[in-house]
Amino acid sequence: MLLSDHDFNEELDAVVETTIRILREGEQEEYSPVAFLANGEDFDIMTLDDEEEDPPEGEMPRLAREFGEHLVAEGHETPDCAFFAHLSKAEDGHESIIVHGATPDGKANVAYLNVQRDPKGNLRVASSKAWHSPSPIAATGNLATELLAGLKGN
Repeated sequence: MLLSDHDFNEELDAVVETTIRILREGEQEEYSPVAFLANGEDFDIMTLDDEEEDPPEGEMPRLAREFGEHLVAEGHETPDCAFFAHLSKAEDGHESIIVHGATPDGKANVAYLNVQRDPKGNLRVASSKAWHSPSPIAATGNLATELLAGLKGN
């Protein structure tokens, strides 16, 4: 099913809200890459195995594509839209969770969740900013596009 920009952007907002809630309610010192696959009203949420925790930034496109290939092998079909979220650490130590979104027909969106650590070292979202579809910022280096490519066998 083709999603309108509006519906696709609402899906991104739901992924962001879910991520914020999970980090607020839990005690997480790490954040493994996560794939969110949306088909109609259903969302499948899958986390990469522990050995893929904290991969280097340069490996993320390959990792997203291989994750998509793995999901196909598990029987997942191409979703209406997909999101790929991962923890990014800047040279100055600032951490963000980046959520890339993509649809099979080429739409893209992205959200940045600025995270801080509480006194115990757990991740907490301090603020967030989304770039909704259509947005050229969202299309550049979009890891959900790589995830979909893996799911489609491209």
